[in-house]
Amino acid sequence: MMKESSIDTVILPVGTIEAHGIAPLGTDVIIPEKLSEDIAENINALVAPSVSYGLTGSLMPYRGSMTLMRETFENLLYEISLSLSKTGFKKLIINNGHGGNISSVKNAASRIYSQTGLFVISIHWWINCGDLSEHIFGKTGGHGAVDETAMIQHIMPDLVKWDYLSGVPKYRPSKGIESIPSPSTIIVYDENGGIPQNNPELSSKFYSSVKNRLIETLEEMFDDLNKWISSDQLS
Repeated sequence: MMKESSIDTVILPVGTIEAHGIAPLGTDVIIPEKLSEDIAENINALVAPSVSYGLTGSLMPYRGSMTLMRETFENLLYEISLSLSKTGFKKLIINNGHGGNISSVKNAASRIYSQTGLFVISIHWWINCGDLSEHIFGKTGGHGAVDETAMIQHIMPDLVKWDYLSGVPKYRPSKGIESIPSPSTIIVYDENGGIPQNNPELSSKFYSSVKNRLIETLEEMFDDLNKWISSDQLS
């Protein structure tokens, strides 16, 4: 059970709204939301309402995709953090589900720490856990590919439209060539990149492996932090 009086950590799920092959437009926020909920109790944290809108780029022309301006997105993260800091939280975990947000999350995290003193950890789950996709599925992940779709199959299986898979090609970008829009919403980045696999058992195994990896990593980070930073700075 959580000890409410001692909770000083908050998790902020962040994503964007964009096309994801046979998975829903909200894939990039659905995944960090669920991970945040499942991680929170293990690290004695609370979960803040999600930031569903982010920075969509080459997939913006696809129907349903939405985006913010970079400055708007970074300011949004910063201003949310001001409220969280005033509430009394000392540590903020930005649980990001979208690659296009990474540089702005980094910029916002630096600003958040310098202006509020909040200790900020940024999570990009598919990067930290990329090896798990190859281990479990025998394929590397990508955008709307085997890894993301597996996470959605575990979380909200009815939202994965398997009947549409044959109509969505797998696209692997060529080095030095960019396209707007992307030729497909299923994008892989190496020759072993995998299209979605309809295997609920493996999808659940993959989700659990990602969740456990993140919990273990965060616990280790907090342990290391406490060794180097005095309790006065975090309490």
